[in-house]
Amino acid sequence: MSNDDRFDDASISRRRFFQLSAATGAALTLPGNAVADAKTEAFTAEYQYVLNHTPEAHAVSTLVRFDDPSGPTAMEGLIGGDADVRTTTEPEPAAYGKLTTTEAQAVADLPSASEFQFSPGSNPFWRIDYYPLGVFPEPRRAVDYTGFEQLKDGLEVLEGRYPDRIRVKNVGKSPGHYNNATDRPDPKGMYVAELTNFDSETDFEDKEKVFFSCSLHGLEMAGRETGARVLENTARSSEPDVDGSDAKVEPLLDDVVVIMGFTNPDGWAVRNPQYDSGWQLAGPGTGTPRAPAAPLYERGNAEVYDTNRQYPVVGYIDPAHYPAAPASYDGEAPSYVTEKVPDAKALVDFFQEYENLNYGADLHGGPVFNNFVLGLISQDQFDTRQLHEVYEMCLNIDDTLETALDTWATAGDIRTSLIGDGQYSPVLFGVLPEEAFDYATIYDTIGYTVSGAFLDWMAHPEPIGLDMTTLDFEMSFNHITGGNVYNPELFEMEVTGYRAAIRTITQFAVDNSDTPTTGDTFAVETETGGENVAFVTTGDVGSQADLLRRSSDQLVLSSFESVRDLSYSGVIGPGATGPAATTAEHSFTPKDPEAVRVEATASWGANAQDNELFLEDPDGNRIAGSTNPGGPESITASIEPGVEYTLVVETYANAASQYEITGSIRKSVRSGNGTSDGGDETAEETTVSEQVAATGTTVATHQVGADLHSMTVHTHAQDAVLDLELVGPDGEVTYSFDGVTDERVGGKCCGFPEWVVDDPQPGTWTVRVENRRETAQAFDVMFATLAANGGGETET
Repeated sequence: MSNDDRFDDASISRRRFFQLSAATGAALTLPGNAVADAKTEAFTAEYQYVLNHTPEAHAVSTLVRFDDPSGPTAMEGLIGGDADVRTTTEPEPAAYGKLTTTEAQAVADLPSASEFQFSPGSNPFWRIDYYPLGVFPEPRRAVDYTGFEQLKDGLEVLEGRYPDRIRVKNVGKSPGHYNNATDRPDPKGMYVAELTNFDSETDFEDKEKVFFSCSLHGLEMAGRETGARVLENTARSSEPDVDGSDAKVEPLLDDVVVIMGFTNPDGWAVRNPQYDSGWQLAGPGTGTPRAPAAPLYERGNAEVYDTNRQYPVVGYIDPAHYPAAPASYDGEAPSYVTEKVPDAKALVDFFQEYENLNYGADLHGGPVFNNFVLGLISQDQFDTRQLHEVYEMCLNIDDTLETALDTWATAGDIRTSLIGDGQYSPVLFGVLPEEAFDYATIYDTIGYTVSGAFLDWMAHPEPIGLDMTTLDFEMSFNHITGGNVYNPELFEMEVTGYRAAIRTITQFAVDNSDTPTTGDTFAVETETGGENVAFVTTGDVGSQADLLRRSSDQLVLSSFESVRDLSYSGVIGPGATGPAATTAEHSFTPKDPEAVRVEATASWGANAQDNELFLEDPDGNRIAGSTNPGGPESITASIEPGVEYTLVVETYANAASQYEITGSIRKSVRSGNGTSDGGDETAEETTVSEQVAATGTTVATHQVGADLHSMTVHTHAQDAVLDLELVGPDGEVTYSFDGVTDERVGGKCCGFPEWVVDDPQPGTWTVRVENRRETAQAFDVMFATLAANGGGETET
């Protein structure tokens, strides 16, 4: 190694760097149903369920209580090897380890082993209220990611220890996954923690407020992990130093309230195997069931795929989303809000109660970018001062993170010589960031925009939004692929990055506000070069005078209920070799005048065979299809009453196969406060599930009717690198997306953009998909349409 090697002064070695940059690419194979039947009186019901519903080799986070002080040592000796067993005799004899079924049964045979508890979390002994490493240990001292139940416990501990610094509020409930261990729905609390000096002379209401949304996407862990540690470190006066910045939060607490919101408990808690998970892999609309006992974090809550699309902003409302309008806004919340997004509704209502809430950030994660951290500037409405404040805030953060995350900047500088500039395998973890931080608008950083984003609601003017100066942060290597393997070195860097951002924003907020002990030091002037500037308004935002105003009161959402079940079965095959296919056909005619949709799934006696499912119209045109290798095959399509359609089963396999088709003809059922006339809108959503072969191509299609206002198309997949094209009925490419560019592999969030088409042509729309990976990839394409029902008046 040369004397000028760039890793000489880094906190980790070159070897360790490459270990951590690739290790989180490992993912746990998804289990199926129960694979064991381990039982003992020492197992709690929850622990026994988890142990018996994960693969036999899967190591379950386990706390074992003992009746004798020698028990922990005995367990350590019994497990041995590479197992990381933690032991204590205070406040009682106990040991923590990640145990397989075989290991758990062996430990249960120890005479003094009295109780086994499932103990997911960063602190090995939180179940027995013992915190030798801190309530939320630093990443290098932690045994895993922080668990949601551990967070609840830890916040209560911190509030009890530091009542003059921390107060915790449960502001609402999530929809809640179904808990298979307790056999009941399991909604989670929406926790918000306030950090300030409650004993200061300044009234709470008069202090500047800074709000950080922590991990709105459940599979992006860095926000909540950092938020919990900042609360503890600040309250107990033990904030770690961050290179490149002297900023600390505690000296500011006389003038500021730092608010940590843990904004997606469902997507967080679902990693525990007693919940069925799989928004990224399966579930509603995908044609496959949610995966039982799959220890995966999820992007959304229990009811919606994406919790970052459900917030109220003025402008376009995506028909696939459920905007949670604030209670102070006109009209009552539609029923879908309380069913789908009660978590969003709780946050919207709660945060409108604060005075002087002016700054903050939404802390996210992503797969990989050329920058370790990205700052995304909202596309919402900023006045001149706010816009300049955002950019000044970014400059301050840039200066801090370039020093604080010097290891990653160093690695990026030498990326080409180390791994080659074009390498992107293993997916998401073969590309190294070139810089610690960069910032720009959402479109300029990640290549697309969204509607209903939490960040935009935070920035949006009152009374709909919070009128805050905000940023959205994206942290590299902080996504679903890393959700199953805890890497302390990588997570140390991620927590360091967000810790520096939180401190810098908090300091900026105090410096640029009139607090009781500080003055506003920010000044900005807009130069027009002698030109006049004019703008047009139709009235105050949110008021009746604002002619651009549209609310959820005027939105009609459609769900579907069955009016007739479909069921067919038979034997197909053996198929022919060559281009010819063997088919079986089943025709049906919708009789109900309200029938608008058909859903059907075909399963096989031998799923490994190449069997397909299609839907044909009376002219023999295939208007929907599913061609997954191995199946099952599921289709959803729009239909008309009184028209004959045909379900076609097709095979090329050289063996006979039993098949079964189940499905239903469905009618639309509307919900919401709107009506079918008076200029309101009707939204519908369809998801098409397909699979693309390794380095192969395929298509997903959807039939679109006439007279639609707009259509949204969004592709979802796990850890995929796909090239996409959206092609209209006329054969023209409307949008395209490259899976690999000079700037990134994949994309932000789930990896793919949301495309919106105004006034879409009627006919068949096609998403062409090319797989850049050497393994087959399942994916979903969501088509959502918005139809204007007419009857409204146009004013100018």
